[in-house]
Order: sequence, then structure tokens, then C-alpha cells
Amino acid sequence: MIVSLFPDAMYISDDKYVLTKKQFDTIMKLDMKQNISNKVSKETYLLNKPTFRKLKNWLEKETNRFAKEVLKWNSLDFYITQSWVNVATKGESHHGHRHPNSMLSGVYYISPEECHIRMMRDTKMWGNFVFDHDPKQENEFNTLSAKVPVEQNRVVIFLSEQVHSVDPIEDDSIRISLAFNCFAKGNLGGRGHSSELIL
Repeated sequence: MIVSLFPDAMYISDDKYVLTKKQFDTIMKLDMKQNISNKVSKETYLLNKPTFRKLKNWLEKETNRFAKEVLKWNSLDFYITQSWVNVATKGESHHGHRHPNSMLSGVYYISPEECHIRMMRDTKMWGNFVFDHDPKQENEFNTLSAKVPVEQNRVVIFLSEQVHSVDPIEDDSIRISLAFNCFAKGNLGGRGHSSELIL
């Protein structure tokens, strides 16, 4: 018998949010700067703009659905802190990274119609030892990464500590996404255990 211990969850919205023309035009006019292997907007609080109020509300609703219905963090209410746009063209990618100073993070997919995100496992599968292994057949217990397909206008939400990346773009499509970080308000721990934290 095989028992799956401590699996990680990633949320993909059932619903879609379609940008208005004004929202899309605003994104396309953003000033961009070079990142390691793609481009990122200089604006890092995009969702604070009035134009994006409805999108921000939708993203926060989906984030709290994941937190409360899946993770069962019922004592916390999540809100978006920073938000920015990533752009990658043919030959570009997005390096593996995690999001510090954040509890949950998300990526909203603007284009193309079919996108992906690669989630990466912590390579320290054997404590302080790191082995480069080549299993005969990959499965959920031995794979070091998983390429997850995502459709346009959906959002993916995951724990901010989760390392993720984007493979190099092989066609002529332009990959545009809006990324965001979240923190929470509420109570953690308990007064009787001397572990209470009021956020």
C-alpha cells in the first residue's frame, strides 16, 4: 500500500475573467524592463489602479476560495499586495523562483489561448543530499517538476514558497500574464498556547 503524504495543492479557477478593452490597452502600454529571461512591468501595484478594481475583486475572491475551501484556512482573509505583468516572446522563458514576503501567489493568464506553468519540487528529497536521478518512469513521487497547462483568462493560485517557472517559448506567440502576491488578515495560533498572531 502506498500512502501519499503532505501533497501540495495548486488552484486553477473554474471561471474565467475576460479583460475589458480599457484594461487590456492599459496593460499593453505599460513600461517594461528586462528581467533575467523575460520582461516585467515597472509598475508593481497594477491592481491598485481603479481600472482594475473588478479584476482585483475577482482574483481576491478566487484566492479566498482556494484558502477556505481547499486549504481550510477559515480564520484568514487574503488580500492582494503587489501585482505586475510578465511578457515573454519566442526564445524567452521565466527562471525558477518563489515569492518572498507573501503567503499565496497567483498568475492570471492574458495570452495566448493555451499557456502553462511549471511547478518544481524542492530538490532536497533526501535531506541535505541532492541527487540527479533519472527514473525509468516519472510519477508524482519521483518527478522534480510538473508542466501544468492553463487556459487564457483563468488564474492559477499556489503557496508562495512553491518554486515555479516557464519553459522557453517555442512559437511566435506572446505570453502575457499578470502575477500577484497575497497576505492575510485574521488570527493564527491561539492565546492559550502562547502562539496567537493577530494579522
